[in-house]
This record gives sequence, C-alpha cells and structure tokens, in this order.
Amino acid sequence: MEQGVLRPSKSPWASRIHFVPKKDNTWRICGDFRALNKVTLPDRYPLPHIHDVANGMVERWHRVLKSALISVDPIHWSEALPMVLLSLRTAIREDLQASPSHLVYGSSLRLPCELFQGRKLSGVPQADFVHLLRTHMATLRPTPATDHGKHSPFVQKDLENCTHVFLRTDRVKKPLESPYQGPFLVTRRTNKVFTILLDSNKETTVSIDRVKPAYILPERSADSGDAPTLNSSSPLVQTKSGRISKPPVRFQI
Repeated sequence: MEQGVLRPSKSPWASRIHFVPKKDNTWRICGDFRALNKVTLPDRYPLPHIHDVANGMVERWHRVLKSALISVDPIHWSEALPMVLLSLRTAIREDLQASPSHLVYGSSLRLPCELFQGRKLSGVPQADFVHLLRTHMATLRPTPATDHGKHSPFVQKDLENCTHVFLRTDRVKKPLESPYQGPFLVTRRTNKVFTILLDSNKETTVSIDRVKPAYILPERSADSGDAPTLNSSSPLVQTKSGRISKPPVRFQI
C-alpha cells in the first residue's frame, strides 16, 4: 500500500487481495481471481490476426510504448501514459519524414513547452486563410508506408479460381505434424483475405499469405465408360486347346 502497488477500488472487475503469513514473519500477497475468471475467457483475443505486415507494425509500436513506460516509474506507469502517447504521436519517422499526427491532422500536435512560449498571431484575414487552407489540403497526398522486409511475397495464380485451399499452421507444431491443414472450401475471397469453411462448418477469415491452392482430382462414376473395350471388328484367334487369344488393348487397331 505504501509503494502504490495496491489501491482501494470499488470496480466490479477488481480482485480481492489476501496477505498470507510466511515463515520469516513477512507477508505474501495473493490475488483471488476466481470471480474474474468466471466472466472472462483465458487466452482469447478479440481481433483475429489477419495481416502479418500490419501486425508487425503494431508489435513494434507496443515495444516502444512498453519501454518508455517502464523506464521512468514502472509502478505509476498510468500517470506517465498520456505524455508517452503524445511523444510517440509527435515523433518523426525517418521513412515517412513526418509524424503520425502530421499525417492525420495535417500539422503536428502542440507540445507542452509551446504553451509557455510567446507566439505572434498571423495577420492573414480569415477569408484568405480559409482559401489557402482548402488549396493546401487539396494538394496533399498520403505518403505510403515502407515495408522493411527483404523478401517479396509470392502469390500463386491458381488462388484466383481455386475452390479449395490448404491453411498454414502458424502455432508451435507437434513432432511430425503437417505444416498445412485442409483442404477447406473457399466461400469468399479478396485480394488480401480468404473466407474458408472449416471442418466444423464454421467460416473464418485468414490472410492470403497463409493459404495455398489445393488440387483435387474429379470423382469418376462407375458407369462412365472409360474402361477400355475390345474392338468387335478384330478377328478372334483360337488356339489348339480351344482358348480364344485376346491381344493387349494397346495393340488393337
């Protein structure tokens, strides 16, 4: 309580804390999460992992955010969160030569140090300022983000018209486990994602990077007539024992 690790809370999501005595006359902190575990699902993510490149950009953002929060005061990290988020949104990226706030709003955010500095007001009339602002916003073009990956993705042409696909397993596989699952029926497709029907008759959306086309042989019916037949016009040869000699199919004319 003195270090600020534990705080009184009336939230319905709060868990009770128990102090258990140890042999050295100190206390062990134990959290009672049974009530919280009844209304939540463990290891459940609200958003699916669809695009690998976008997920990598988010992971890099979270690494910088975590490092900035724990470097100052890991206990009272929530108090430093607004200032850290402001710093990340005003930081200039080298590949874009602009900050995230500049790409969204067209100008950088005002930092706390600018609130205490004097600034001369512009003498441009309001009507001229609105005209200049509209002209400038009409000429703006978004700067495309760069992908620092060295490999270029390979997309097979048969993914445009295939009916079934194999799904790559992106988790830790067991020994001798196949790297792909399926084949699964394709219900919808776009340039980026595929919607497939799993074995449990449940549809799921996956990235195109995780699938590859499945080549399935068409089923042949029993009365299709594909079996070779003897030519009735060829003469029959009878041996001395009375057996009729039938030449191989490949030698018949």
